[in-house]
Amino acid sequence: MGVDGAGRVRRAVVVTSFGALFACGTILNVEDDPPPTETPPPTETPSQPEADATADAATLDEGGVEGPASCAKTKTIAARLLADTCVYENDCKGANSHGTNNHCTVGIGSLLARFDLTEVATALENGSVKSVTLTLFDNRTCDGKCTTTLPLPGALTVHVLRNDWVEYTDGVDDYSGADRCRRTDGNPGAGWGTAPTATDSSRISSPADYGEVVGRETIANDATSQLVISLDPSKLAKDWAHYGVTAPTRLSLLVAAEGEARLVAATRESNLRNGPDLRFEICE
Repeated sequence: MGVDGAGRVRRAVVVTSFGALFACGTILNVEDDPPPTETPPPTETPSQPEADATADAATLDEGGVEGPASCAKTKTIAARLLADTCVYENDCKGANSHGTNNHCTVGIGSLLARFDLTEVATALENGSVKSVTLTLFDNRTCDGKCTTTLPLPGALTVHVLRNDWVEYTDGVDDYSGADRCRRTDGNPGAGWGTAPTATDSSRISSPADYGEVVGRETIANDATSQLVISLDPSKLAKDWAHYGVTAPTRLSLLVAAEGEARLVAATRESNLRNGPDLRFEICE
């Protein structure tokens, strides 16, 4: 108890946890009812849009969240094939011009193909490409002019390739275009890697000339008439930014075989089968 500034007596009142009051030493029993509380009005939960049942599972991460290339509406764009040729394992600095052939036997050699990315370059740069496929078509008869090896089971791999190679040059019959050691016209021509001149050791190789595997598909049997290879958009974009600097609206790919796999793939010079077909599914 105390006296305030006006001379009035103040009493201390203490509330205990068990519901009693102490006033000037006297215990007063009171009911321990909690103070009345107002019930808040019900709140509305905003309605959530229904999940898109058609969402591509491949665009979901481990937590089920759609990735950056997930979108409700897409369109497919076919990249225009600009050039293709075949570099054979034992063909180095030869008096050849494989760029004019209508087929490439992947497994004995590797297929090189270059595409125009003008319509999809921006989508590839900003991550709005949802999927990419490369389709190769069998041309085991060389447009009916030869009998070649049937497709053999095994896997083909796809890699991003540098752009500064030559398919062939019109009017030049010999030493025209790239081979295993030479990437331009000429005898000897410019070599792969950093070699200014082609030599037996300037062979096409990774990582100097092409990158990691961006797609892989298995040839089932000799009845295979076409092979559709899915490519990883993020890996493709990363390696394209590195290897495509000499021609930023162009994309070159190298297709190689693992083990005994073999496919006689049609090139753009074929009159009966389509050449390599590259398609992008992009978000609109």
